[in-house]
Amino acid sequence: MNPNLNHRAVLSSAFALIFVARLDAVVLPSAFVLSGQSDKAAGAIQAHRLPEHTLAPEQISEPAPAQYRTVVSPDGKTVRQIPIVAPTPEPVRATDFRSGVYLRTAVGGFLADDYDAGGGLDDQHFSSAQISSRAGFRFTAAVGYKFTDWFALEFESGVLYNEIHEVIIEDPKPTDDNEEGNSVVIGEDDIKDPDQFQVPVMLNAFFFIPTGTRLRPYIGGGVGGMFHWVDALITDPENGGKTVERFNLEIDDFDFAYQAFAGLRYVVSPGERVNELDPTHPVVEADLGYSWLANDTGAQNHSIMAGLSFLF
Repeated sequence: MNPNLNHRAVLSSAFALIFVARLDAVVLPSAFVLSGQSDKAAGAIQAHRLPEHTLAPEQISEPAPAQYRTVVSPDGKTVRQIPIVAPTPEPVRATDFRSGVYLRTAVGGFLADDYDAGGGLDDQHFSSAQISSRAGFRFTAAVGYKFTDWFALEFESGVLYNEIHEVIIEDPKPTDDNEEGNSVVIGEDDIKDPDQFQVPVMLNAFFFIPTGTRLRPYIGGGVGGMFHWVDALITDPENGGKTVERFNLEIDDFDFAYQAFAGLRYVVSPGERVNELDPTHPVVEADLGYSWLANDTGAQNHSIMAGLSFLF
């Protein structure tokens, strides 16, 4: 066979492979090498199989590639499959912003201001009942959405628990031992079942101050309602005889409520991701803040709370 024909066959095969590669055709791992053997029988063409994957030693620890690209050697005699390895994503920094849904929970303690429960409870006639309470425990849980690096909205609920330790009765109905209706101070020894519960349901708005660091100060406020429950039995004080008749101090109301808060968050973990668009772990932030919560009956609470938030 004419050697020129042999060379033309090799070049034609190479051009065909180049054309297929440019069309992004899939070349199986059994891609072959064409080589003309001029030292053997004229025109003899042999095909030799390439290894399934030809990788450099430094690529062995890389993740298995999902795709390949076909490369033809400059002389047109070989065709190789080269795996396409996705580049390693840039690490997520604590200052990176991510919008999304978040969950928040917090616990802490609170102090309650004295408040007036009003008069005429349980057929007991008096102008007012000033209630003083002990320090209590507060738990909060919330779900929200962070729209920007400075603004978020959330729905919050939880429970506040403490105990009543003193009730001051103003202008009570006169009795045999208190004919003039003087004010009476009822201590905790004469208060049975002094438990007091408050359950707020609030819509809150957070305003963050971007600092470019892990620290994120914030302020905000919320509006909603608060369920307030007390069912205490006021017995006859033993201070010089009967001064008021026994009665139930009962509160079972749901009233308009509002709150204001401020605090500081710290980014514990900025989250990790497989690539730029696929976050795989939440952003975790620690939170320490102060909250003032009140309802339209006059009950006010001052809370110091610590918690965590998880942004997905």
